[in-house]
Amino acid sequence: MRFPIIPIDATASTVLALLAALPLAISVFVVVSGGGPARYFASQSWISLTLSVGLPVLITLLLVYFLYGGYRSSVTITGDALEFSVPVYGRSIPLDTIEPSGAHVVNMRTDREVRLGVRTNGLGSLGYSLGWFRLVGGGKALVALTDRSSVASLPLNDGTTLLVSLEEPAVFIQALQAARAN
Repeated sequence: MRFPIIPIDATASTVLALLAALPLAISVFVVVSGGGPARYFASQSWISLTLSVGLPVLITLLLVYFLYGGYRSSVTITGDALEFSVPVYGRSIPLDTIEPSGAHVVNMRTDREVRLGVRTNGLGSLGYSLGWFRLVGGGKALVALTDRSSVASLPLNDGTTLLVSLEEPAVFIQALQAARAN
């Protein structure tokens, strides 16, 4: 059973699009200020070309991938696993590693029981948090948050918490508990 993650909003899309354009704009500026493409490329070593052109292109592609994934992410309950399909941090989580009794719906805008602390590895943008975060009360969380008022919180038996923005988190948790019971 597939549950789409709430798509990112216009603000997050705009911020990611601007962030994606920035490395390319800097790269174009460097090339143009170096006397034009022909002169610039002829006068540079492969290392400086990689840093001034290749690296910005890779960063832009990664940010575009995050932007695309912000609209296409989902969690899917299969026979024996939870497929967490998000950019870069996607994984298959065995159902027997999820603590079904601790799964609950959280409104992170008003509830203080689950709060994100420091981002340790991931993307944090206006309206879009993706990756690994420390929790304020202790522990770590793998998150895909686009709407903090509609979040499914799933504790795993290794101490990690999975936080996912879903349209109907209660329905997802019920389906997860039913799949776990089978």
